[in-house]
Formats: sequence, structure tokens, C-alpha cells
Amino acid sequence: MKRTVLLTAILLYGISMAAQNYYLGLIEDQEAYRSIPQKAPLLTREYTTLPVRHSLQQYCPTPQNQGAYGTCTSWASAYAARTIAEAVNNQWTDKRVIDSETFFTTFCL
Repeated sequence: MKRTVLLTAILLYGISMAAQNYYLGLIEDQEAYRSIPQKAPLLTREYTTLPVRHSLQQYCPTPQNQGAYGTCTSWASAYAARTIAEAVNNQWTDKRVIDSETFFTTFCL
């Protein structure tokens, strides 16, 4: 009983303190709103130098069967995409190396 009373008192105190700090709601400042950039600035490179097409096929792991788990989306994003990113980062092009370093291989049947 003492514990319930103490927790209730702490909760009510917290609510009263929060109400003191956030009672104003939205303070509209159109000038500040207009000063926010509409898009992020491009800092690292220009898109005009990108190739027309590029293939990551040499970095792709061998497709596997996820069985009856129903994990198609997570399989594609975690298994394939993360493995491709690691292969590109480490310059792995040998399929045996890529397949041995895949992510989430415990789901393979």
C-alpha cells in the first residue's frame, strides 16, 4: 500500500512538473520556419558524375532458401544487402568467400 501511494505521488509530481514546462504549445515563428533549408545540401559529390548503370552482381551472395519462415523482406534486406555492402567494402569477388561471410546464414535450409 505504501508503495502504491509513493508511486502515485511520484507520478502526480512528474505530471505537474511537465505541465509547468510545456503549457504553451506551438509558438509559431514564420521567419524561423522559412529559414530551414528545403533540402539537404549536397556535400560530398555531384550526381552528374555517376555512371549510367552499374552492377553489384559480382558482390552478390548465392541465393538461399529461407524455407517456411516467411522472411522474404528481412532475407533480402539483411542477408543480401548487408552481405553485398560487406563484399564491396572488403573487395570480395570470390563467390566462395562471399557465401562464407554472408549474414544470417542460420536461416538457410
